[in-house]
Amino acid sequence: MARTLTERWAAGETTFGVWGTIDSSFTAELIAAEQPDFFCCDQQHGVLDYQRMVTILQGVRASGSTAIARVPNHDPMLIGKTLDAGAEGVIVPMVRTPEEAALLAAACRYQPQGIRSYGPSRAAITAGSRAPRALEQVACILMIETASALEHVDAIAATPGVDALYVGPADLSLSLGLDPGFERPEPAFRDAIDAVLAACRRHGIAAGIQCGNGAMARRQAERGFQLIAVATDADVLRTAIAGELDAARGGPR
Repeated sequence: MARTLTERWAAGETTFGVWGTIDSSFTAELIAAEQPDFFCCDQQHGVLDYQRMVTILQGVRASGSTAIARVPNHDPMLIGKTLDAGAEGVIVPMVRTPEEAALLAAACRYQPQGIRSYGPSRAAITAGSRAPRALEQVACILMIETASALEHVDAIAATPGVDALYVGPADLSLSLGLDPGFERPEPAFRDAIDAVLAACRRHGIAAGIQCGNGAMARRQAERGFQLIAVATDADVLRTAIAGELDAARGGPR
């Protein structure tokens, strides 16, 4: 069996992946064939539905990458349904308090430790087992992207069952009164990133972050992040097509 993301983080490895927003299993399959460590199927801001997510998870797994998904909200039933579909981890947006963190961690685990309902459907295939303990070997990743989350970041990172915290830089920027961006020069933004990294280190969990390109991802890896989205599929496609059109037309527009 391939090692899970959590096993790789525990071993000190950095995992680089791609963020998927396009409603196409073929696009995801093409990307997964390049062997990113993970592919995240975005149900929050991506233009895809649950059934398309299932086909994307299938295509990604066939190429050997780890398939995870961002859920759109805190609904424990939707988290369970996403894990039952075979996602090997969930990224949950807009986590603000340790109480929310505890509920979300519980949504990833079965009774008596958690509240996840048993019905593994496709997950039994991806886990290679119907045993609850095997099915629970998924990554619970919570997004830090609000001022409230920053205030409680240490307690959120200390929550049992939470495997990683993931910085959403755009919403985090907005929460600090800044324009949205991946990297900002303001001290408040840099301090916020440092606070997330420090909390993750104190509590032995992985720190993750969204990036816009490979060079940015390299900088964040050197900073200590272990779960890094290198780029988003739609952004890479748009940029590549624009570059080719510019070349064909003799220069940038």
